[in-house]
Amino acid sequence: MEKQYDVFLSFKELNLDGTRTKDSVLAEDIYQYLSTRKLSVFLSTIELEARGVSAFKKAIDSALDASRVLIAVGTNTKNLESEWVKYEWDGFFNDIISGVKPDGRVFSYIDGIEFKLLPRALRQSQSIIHRNGSLELLYRFVTNALNIDIIPAQVIVKQRSENKPPEGLESILRAIDNLIRALANFNSNPEAIYYIGQTLVECDTFLDDYRINDEATSLIDDLIEEIDTDERRKEGLFDPVISVGKVRKLIRRFREIRKRFMQPAG
Repeated sequence: MEKQYDVFLSFKELNLDGTRTKDSVLAEDIYQYLSTRKLSVFLSTIELEARGVSAFKKAIDSALDASRVLIAVGTNTKNLESEWVKYEWDGFFNDIISGVKPDGRVFSYIDGIEFKLLPRALRQSQSIIHRNGSLELLYRFVTNALNIDIIPAQVIVKQRSENKPPEGLESILRAIDNLIRALANFNSNPEAIYYIGQTLVECDTFLDDYRINDEATSLIDDLIEEIDTDERRKEGLFDPVISVGKVRKLIRRFREIRKRFMQPAG
Protein backbone atom coordinates (compact mmCIF):
# COMPACT_ATOMS: atom_id res chain seq x y z
CA MET A 1 0.00 0.00 0.00
CA GLU A 2 1.33 3.46 -0.93
CA LYS A 3 2.36 5.57 2.04
CA GLN A 4 -0.05 8.39 2.89
CA TYR A 5 1.09 11.89 3.83
CA ASP A 6 -0.52 14.76 5.70
CA VAL A 7 1.73 17.35 4.05
CA PHE A 8 3.74 17.67 0.83
CA LEU A 9 6.53 20.28 0.89
CA SER A 10 7.14 21.94 -2.48
CA PHE A 11 10.37 23.91 -2.88
CA LYS A 12 13.36 24.49 -5.16
CA GLU A 13 16.28 22.47 -3.84
CA LEU A 14 19.37 23.74 -5.69
CA ASN A 15 20.70 26.99 -7.12
CA LEU A 16 22.23 27.07 -10.59
CA ASP A 17 25.69 26.57 -9.06
CA GLY A 18 24.58 23.41 -7.28
CA THR A 19 24.41 24.92 -3.79
CA ARG A 20 21.36 24.57 -1.55
CA THR A 21 18.70 27.25 -1.81
CA LYS A 22 17.41 29.14 1.21
CA ASP A 23 14.07 27.58 0.29
CA SER A 24 15.41 24.08 0.94
CA VAL A 25 16.73 25.13 4.36
CA LEU A 26 13.32 26.56 5.26
CA ALA A 27 11.60 23.42 3.97
CA GLU A 28 13.81 21.23 6.13
CA ASP A 29 12.97 23.37 9.20
CA ILE A 30 9.26 22.97 8.43
CA TYR A 31 9.73 19.22 7.95
CA GLN A 32 11.41 18.86 11.33
CA TYR A 33 8.83 21.03 13.11
CA LEU A 34 5.77 19.31 11.68
CA SER A 35 7.26 15.83 12.03
CA THR A 36 7.94 16.34 15.73
CA ARG A 37 4.24 17.23 16.08
CA LYS A 38 3.34 13.78 14.67
CA LEU A 39 2.40 14.84 11.13
CA SER A 40 3.44 12.71 8.16
CA VAL A 41 5.43 15.01 5.85
CA PHE A 42 6.87 14.38 2.38
CA LEU A 43 10.23 16.10 1.88
CA SER A 44 11.79 14.94 -1.38
CA THR A 45 15.41 15.25 -0.21
CA ILE A 46 14.69 12.80 2.62
CA GLU A 47 11.97 10.53 1.27
CA LEU A 48 13.42 9.88 -2.18
CA GLU A 49 16.92 9.31 -0.86
CA ALA A 50 15.61 6.94 1.78
CA ARG A 51 13.69 4.93 -0.81
CA GLY A 52 16.41 5.09 -3.44
CA VAL A 53 13.92 6.22 -6.09
CA SER A 54 15.34 6.91 -9.52
CA ALA A 55 12.05 7.61 -11.36
CA PHE A 56 11.72 11.12 -9.89
CA LYS A 57 8.51 12.31 -11.61
CA LYS A 58 6.63 9.10 -10.82
CA ALA A 59 7.67 9.30 -7.18
CA ILE A 60 6.64 12.97 -6.93
CA ASP A 61 3.27 12.27 -8.57
CA SER A 62 2.63 9.40 -6.15
CA ALA A 63 3.47 11.59 -3.17
CA LEU A 64 1.24 14.41 -4.44
CA ASP A 65 -1.64 11.95 -4.85
CA ALA A 66 -1.03 10.64 -1.33
CA SER A 67 -0.93 14.08 0.37
CA ARG A 68 -3.78 16.11 1.84
CA VAL A 69 -2.04 19.48 2.19
CA LEU A 70 0.64 21.14 0.07
CA ILE A 71 2.94 23.86 1.38
CA ALA A 72 4.80 25.90 -1.24
CA VAL A 73 8.01 27.20 0.33
CA GLY A 74 9.77 30.16 -1.28
CA THR A 75 12.23 32.98 -0.71
CA ASN A 76 11.72 34.51 -4.15
CA THR A 77 9.09 34.40 -6.88
CA LYS A 78 11.46 32.87 -9.42
CA ASN A 79 11.94 29.77 -7.27
CA LEU A 80 8.20 29.37 -6.69
CA GLU A 81 7.66 29.52 -10.44
CA SER A 82 10.53 27.17 -11.31
CA GLU A 83 9.50 24.17 -13.42
CA TRP A 84 9.15 21.46 -10.79
CA VAL A 85 7.85 23.64 -7.96
CA LYS A 86 5.11 25.11 -10.15
CA TYR A 87 4.29 21.65 -11.50
CA GLU A 88 3.65 20.50 -7.90
CA TRP A 89 1.54 23.35 -6.51
CA ASP A 90 -0.29 24.02 -9.78
CA GLY A 91 -1.19 20.36 -10.15
CA PHE A 92 -2.38 20.24 -6.55
CA PHE A 93 -4.62 23.26 -7.15
CA ASN A 94 -6.05 21.56 -10.24
CA ASP A 95 -6.85 18.44 -8.20
CA ILE A 96 -8.74 20.59 -5.68
CA ILE A 97 -10.69 22.46 -8.36
CA SER A 98 -11.53 19.31 -10.34
CA GLY A 99 -12.80 17.48 -7.26
CA VAL A 100 -10.01 14.91 -7.10
CA LYS A 101 -8.99 16.45 -3.75
CA PRO A 102 -12.14 18.25 -2.59
CA ASP A 103 -10.73 18.68 0.93
CA GLY A 104 -7.18 19.51 -0.19
CA ARG A 105 -5.53 22.74 0.92
CA VAL A 106 -2.56 24.76 -0.33
CA PHE A 107 -0.55 27.12 1.87
CA SER A 108 2.54 29.14 1.06
CA TYR A 109 5.35 29.75 3.51
CA ILE A 110 7.43 32.70 2.35
CA ASP A 111 10.43 34.76 3.37
CA GLY A 112 11.48 37.97 1.63
CA ILE A 113 8.61 38.00 -0.88
CA GLU A 114 5.87 40.62 -1.07
CA PHE A 115 2.49 38.94 -1.01
CA LYS A 116 1.33 40.85 -4.08
CA LEU A 117 4.24 39.40 -6.09
CA LEU A 118 3.26 35.78 -5.45
CA PRO A 119 1.92 33.75 -8.40
CA ARG A 120 -1.79 34.48 -8.74
CA ALA A 121 -2.94 31.03 -7.61
CA LEU A 122 -0.87 31.24 -4.42
CA ARG A 123 -2.36 34.67 -3.65
CA GLN A 124 -5.72 32.91 -3.34
CA SER A 125 -4.48 30.73 -0.47
CA GLN A 126 -3.24 31.45 3.04
CA SER A 127 0.34 32.71 3.14
CA ILE A 128 2.51 32.57 6.26
CA ILE A 129 5.44 34.97 6.49
CA HIS A 130 8.58 33.52 8.05
CA ARG A 131 9.34 35.13 11.40
CA ASN A 132 9.34 34.21 15.08
CA GLY A 133 6.39 31.94 15.85
CA SER A 134 5.50 31.30 12.20
CA LEU A 135 6.17 27.56 12.27
CA GLU A 136 3.67 27.15 15.09
CA LEU A 137 1.17 29.27 13.16
CA LEU A 138 1.68 27.10 10.08
CA TYR A 139 1.14 23.98 12.20
CA ARG A 140 -2.16 25.40 13.47
CA PHE A 141 -3.38 26.11 9.93
CA VAL A 142 -2.42 22.61 8.80
CA THR A 143 -4.12 20.84 11.71
CA ASN A 144 -7.25 22.89 11.07
CA ALA A 145 -7.17 21.91 7.37
CA LEU A 146 -6.70 18.25 8.30
CA ASN A 147 -9.39 18.50 11.00
CA ILE A 148 -7.17 16.87 13.62
CA ASP A 149 -6.38 17.75 17.21
CA ILE A 150 -3.45 19.99 18.04
CA ILE A 151 -0.55 18.36 19.86
CA PRO A 152 0.80 20.94 22.33
CA ALA A 153 4.39 22.04 21.84
CA GLN A 154 6.82 20.72 24.41
CA VAL A 155 7.30 23.99 26.29
CA ILE A 156 7.90 23.78 30.02
CA VAL A 157 8.04 26.79 32.33
CA LYS A 158 9.23 25.92 35.82
CA GLN A 159 7.89 27.46 39.03
CA ARG A 160 9.00 31.06 39.43
CA SER A 161 11.22 31.89 42.37
CA GLU A 162 12.56 35.18 43.62
CA ASN A 163 16.21 34.22 43.17
CA LYS A 164 16.14 31.94 40.15
CA PRO A 165 14.46 32.85 36.82
CA PRO A 166 12.21 30.11 35.40
CA GLU A 167 13.51 27.93 32.60
CA GLY A 168 12.58 29.41 29.22
CA LEU A 169 11.66 32.82 30.63
CA GLU A 170 14.00 34.65 28.25
CA SER A 171 12.41 33.10 25.18
CA ILE A 172 8.90 33.81 26.54
CA LEU A 173 9.70 37.47 27.16
CA ARG A 174 11.30 37.70 23.72
CA ALA A 175 8.16 36.22 22.16
CA ILE A 176 5.98 38.78 23.96
CA ASP A 177 8.28 41.62 22.86
CA ASN A 178 8.06 40.41 19.24
CA LEU A 179 4.26 40.34 19.42
CA ILE A 180 4.15 43.86 20.87
CA ARG A 181 6.51 45.09 18.15
CA ALA A 182 4.43 43.44 15.42
CA LEU A 183 1.21 45.00 16.75
CA ALA A 184 2.85 48.41 16.94
CA ASN A 185 4.14 48.20 13.36
CA PHE A 186 1.07 46.86 11.57
CA ASN A 187 -0.19 50.22 10.30
CA SER A 188 3.08 50.95 8.49
CA ASN A 189 3.14 47.60 6.72
CA PRO A 190 2.17 47.77 3.01
CA GLU A 191 0.31 44.48 3.34
CA ALA A 192 -1.47 45.43 6.54
CA ILE A 193 -4.46 43.12 6.14
CA TYR A 194 -2.26 40.02 6.00
CA TYR A 195 0.30 41.30 8.50
CA ILE A 196 -2.18 42.18 11.24
CA GLY A 197 -4.22 39.02 10.59
CA GLN A 198 -1.17 36.79 11.07
CA THR A 199 -0.05 38.79 14.11
CA LEU A 200 -3.45 38.42 15.80
CA VAL A 201 -3.43 34.65 15.24
CA GLU A 202 0.09 34.50 16.71
CA CYS A 203 -1.11 36.49 19.74
CA ASP A 204 -4.04 34.14 20.23
CA THR A 205 -1.76 31.09 19.85
CA PHE A 206 0.60 32.44 22.52
CA LEU A 207 -2.25 32.97 24.99
CA ASP A 208 -3.61 29.50 24.27
CA ASP A 209 -0.22 27.79 24.62
CA TYR A 210 0.35 29.29 28.07
CA ARG A 211 -3.32 29.03 29.11
CA ILE A 212 -3.47 32.76 29.81
CA ASN A 213 -6.96 34.00 30.63
CA ASP A 214 -6.83 37.71 29.88
CA GLU A 215 -8.87 40.52 28.37
CA ALA A 216 -6.45 40.30 25.43
CA THR A 217 -8.40 37.30 24.08
CA SER A 218 -11.64 39.26 23.63
CA LEU A 219 -9.71 42.15 22.05
CA ILE A 220 -8.18 39.74 19.54
CA ASP A 221 -11.62 38.32 18.74
CA ASP A 222 -13.01 41.83 18.22
CA LEU A 223 -10.18 42.84 15.89
CA ILE A 224 -10.44 39.65 13.82
CA GLU A 225 -14.19 40.27 13.52
CA GLU A 226 -13.49 43.80 12.26
CA ILE A 227 -11.10 42.43 9.63
CA ASP A 228 -13.57 39.72 8.54
CA THR A 229 -16.34 42.28 8.02
CA ASP A 230 -14.18 45.02 6.48
CA GLU A 231 -15.41 46.04 3.04
CA ARG A 232 -11.93 47.00 1.83
CA ARG A 233 -10.67 43.49 2.54
CA LYS A 234 -13.57 42.06 0.51
CA GLU A 235 -12.45 44.24 -2.39
CA GLY A 236 -8.95 42.78 -2.17
CA LEU A 237 -7.31 45.89 -0.70
CA PHE A 238 -4.46 45.55 1.76
CA ASP A 239 -5.31 48.18 4.35
CA PRO A 240 -8.22 47.22 6.63
CA VAL A 241 -10.15 49.81 8.56
CA ILE A 242 -9.79 48.55 12.13
CA SER A 243 -9.76 50.22 15.51
CA VAL A 244 -6.29 51.57 16.29
CA GLY A 245 -7.54 52.15 19.82
CA LYS A 246 -8.18 48.42 20.28
CA VAL A 247 -4.72 47.61 18.93
CA ARG A 248 -3.17 50.02 21.43
CA LYS A 249 -5.22 48.45 24.22
CA LEU A 250 -4.07 44.98 23.13
CA ILE A 251 -0.46 46.17 23.28
CA ARG A 252 -1.05 47.37 26.85
CA ARG A 253 -2.54 43.98 27.78
CA PHE A 254 0.54 42.17 26.48
CA ARG A 255 2.75 44.53 28.48
CA GLU A 256 0.74 43.58 31.57
CA ILE A 257 1.16 39.88 30.73
CA ARG A 258 4.90 40.45 30.40
CA LYS A 259 4.98 41.98 33.90
CA ARG A 260 3.15 38.94 35.28
CA PHE A 261 5.83 36.61 33.91
CA MET A 262 8.47 38.77 35.61
CA GLN A 263 6.81 38.65 39.03
CA PRO A 264 8.17 36.12 41.54
CA ALA A 265 5.84 33.45 42.85
CA GLY A 266 3.97 34.59 45.89
